Amino acid sequence: MPQAVLGGLIILINFIMPLAALAVGWVCSVQHRRKLAEKEGRLEEGFTQEQKLKIEKARRELDEELDQITLQYVLLVFAVMAAAAFVAVAILLLGQFWQAATATVVAPTGRELGNQFAGVPGTAECEVEGLIRQNEFVGYKDWKEFTASCCCSDRQNEFSHGEEFEPKTVELWTCANGLLKERARGTKSGRIREFCSPKFGSNFELPSYASNLRQYVVRNSGTGEIHVTGW
Repeated sequence: MPQAVLGGLIILINFIMPLAALAVGWVCSVQHRRKLAEKEGRLEEGFTQEQKLKIEKARRELDEELDQITLQYVLLVFAVMAAAAFVAVAILLLGQFWQAATATVVAPTGRELGNQFAGVPGTAECEVEGLIRQNEFVGYKDWKEFTASCCCSDRQNEFSHGEEFEPKTVELWTCANGLLKERARGTKSGRIREFCSPKFGSNFELPSYASNLRQYVVRNSGTGEIHVTGW
């Protein structure tokens, strides 16, 4: 079940439905009290003033007792709602952390990865492009679909397997299909594409497969320069 739907159900069950029930109960209570007041008015017509005072005193005492009981129940209901909401939020956060911790992280595409695929016995040349595309775009057909389905953040993390990532040198793209893709960025990569930006710089084309290099590359239409990595 998608997280958005699950979150909506939790909000519906823990907040909207209890508040709606409370509103309906309040309306029913007001109507019930009005009917009781009408009946009491008809019954008290034959009572003396002293009897009416005694009845009024007993009624106030009973109302105060009912108010205390009602207040206790209302506080209990809201305490249970708050506890349930806290547990629900905690479960959602733990689920997100678990997904991030167990998701498959695809490392930056190496310059010789295509040649390595081609060197595997039984791998046809026509299969290499699909394997490289899977590695570059983690299940998406091209750059546009990849960037539309994934969000980017800085991979800097000093506590990940003892490795240290310098700021803005490695992008981490978190995708809707549960995979994560790392993209290594060089110091001069900004002119090709800004860090974590889905758009390329002026004169730079979208990544395309170069069969002679067995890699997806970015071409500069102005100079003809080809960039295999760093984009």
